[in-house]
Amino acid sequence: MSNKIKLPHIYLLTLAILALFSSGCSSVYFQDRLGDLRDVLRFGFTYGSGALVNVRVTKLAQVGAGVFEVYKWGIQGRADGFWREYRGEFGVSLVYFTHIEKEFIRGNKTLEENIQQHQQYIQRQQQMGEIADSLRDMEPFYGDRTFGEVGFTVHILGLGLEFALDLPSLLDFFSGWILFDPQNDDLATLKQEKEQLQKEELAQNP
Repeated sequence: MSNKIKLPHIYLLTLAILALFSSGCSSVYFQDRLGDLRDVLRFGFTYGSGALVNVRVTKLAQVGAGVFEVYKWGIQGRADGFWREYRGEFGVSLVYFTHIEKEFIRGNKTLEENIQQHQQYIQRQQQMGEIADSLRDMEPFYGDRTFGEVGFTVHILGLGLEFALDLPSLLDFFSGWILFDPQNDDLATLKQEKEQLQKEELAQNP
């Protein structure tokens, strides 16, 4: 009896698969899975002056030091392209100081927006005074690495390599296959949030 296939379960599974692929949601579903997968990866090559090493197993367990001024091609989640970067950093665990300046050269819209937001953040901190400007270099409140990254950055003798995986994004990727979105970044989730905001605006301004 234990080896017999339970047909009702097979029917239900088949119907669920057909419903997914017959609906317009299937393309959005796989776009979200691809986007979630991209969120996991940080990868890049550097070329320029200076020397820097960082090894991290989340920001709780990281160590590094160095300064470089480089041209960088890379992928940072959904952002990819080519940019110029100055970076100085040193420290252990959460007692970690990082100063970063970036200049966009070419790449996708997400990279351009990320660099613009980074520059705006620096300007706001500078306008708030010397204390705020000095605190912005203190991890974990600042930087372009996520708190849950596991990876390394090495730049020596004019060339460098960076590789890292973001653990929360990896969890989000696997959860997405069962329609669970911990990071609230799926297209379906964003659409629902937009619709909810529109409803609230209409309610406030009938």
